[in-house]
Amino acid sequence: MRFFVVGSGRCGTTMLWRMLNLHPDLFVFRETHWHPKLFELHGLGTAPPAEMLDVVERTCFIEGQPTTAIDAELRAALLGLGPKVTVRQFSDALGQTLAAREGKTLWADKTPDYTNFLDTLQLIFDETKIVHLVRDGRAVARSMSHHPGYRWLASAGELSWVPASFNGYHSAIESREKIPLDTFARLWRQRIHRAREGATRLRADTYREFRYEDFVTHPETTLQALAAFVDVRPDALWIGQATQLVDSSRMNSAAGPHVPMGPEELALQQDLGYLQG
Repeated sequence: MRFFVVGSGRCGTTMLWRMLNLHPDLFVFRETHWHPKLFELHGLGTAPPAEMLDVVERTCFIEGQPTTAIDAELRAALLGLGPKVTVRQFSDALGQTLAAREGKTLWADKTPDYTNFLDTLQLIFDETKIVHLVRDGRAVARSMSHHPGYRWLASAGELSWVPASFNGYHSAIESREKIPLDTFARLWRQRIHRAREGATRLRADTYREFRYEDFVTHPETTLQALAAFVDVRPDALWIGQATQLVDSSRMNSAAGPHVPMGPEELALQQDLGYLQG
């Protein structure tokens, strides 16, 4: 395990995931959501791999499809790990197997909702690093307001999809039809604050914030900085291919309806450099 990419959601992590997966050495999960549940059940102890596999297969997106597809070959490999394994051993075997299928040697995970679980992730993988992608709260709030997953979070009063992703718990609460935009601005602020609070409990030099806007306006230098932070080689061909994925037309945070923000949201906007003091 090299690193986790986290964020408020609707902040550009999918674009970054596509960029990272172009790296010749690196396989990155699109989203998992099951690491915290595995740790909740098993901590740093051991359990039969079948029990951990069951958690993975019962963890789903809001549309109902599993976050991680397990085919027969992968299932056999995981069940063959031994009578009991740690969460780390199980996750490493799963990540390394999927990386090897693509001819790669390293794996990482892009799950924005892990903002609430940074210290848990580092308890499982003590050397892992955290890449926290941030974006202008106005653009995030507008995008969240159209996304079924974030509309569900706002309706349920939850900060993370992780608990709801297991066993289809999200189906117990229906998303409200009308949700004020300032609700999503508050959700953006709360998720960033939780990541920053969790980062205070991490090992030194293992957490860093990157701005989505920098990947759009200065993709080469920002990717180089990211590669140095997570210790992957700054392959020139990879950087060239990754920069072609940038869609600058999606960056304009001023476009769209006005997003009302309270004093805490405005303070965070200013702290992140999106408002002038």
